[in-house]
Amino acid sequence: MGAGRKRALSISLIAAALAIGVTTTSLASGLVKHRFTAPLQGGVNNAGLELNAYFKKGVPNYVTDLVWENVSCGGPFAGVQHWRVAVNDRHKFSKKHAVHNGAPGETVKITGKFSKRNGKFHHLAGTFAVSATAGCPNGTGTLTYKTG
Repeated sequence: MGAGRKRALSISLIAAALAIGVTTTSLASGLVKHRFTAPLQGGVNNAGLELNAYFKKGVPNYVTDLVWENVSCGGPFAGVQHWRVAVNDRHKFSKKHAVHNGAPGETVKITGKFSKRNGKFHHLAGTFAVSATAGCPNGTGTLTYKTG
């Protein structure tokens, strides 16, 4: 095979790879991210949580990136808990995992259920808990939250 044909083949392969990348990006863009925020512990000291929910065709698909702040016995924690959990066909999710950068053995558990308002899933309610640690032997206990 001559140098010209090899170059043409290389360019064709690169173009095909780019086309596949564009197609993958287009498919992924079918997901729409929404940020949900809710107060915890009555919002005292601005206690609350935030998380991302990804929707496909208007239906919640999965949830990621939990953040909580100023929660009594959950600390002034402000880091992002990177995880991903699927939302089931009843629009519910549940996740328990080790707290990233937390005390040894510390876990966080969050549950949630999306519900419709005016025909769209704009409402999220559930529970949140941080386990016991040396500095807080009872943890947060189970706290309820709800958005909008």
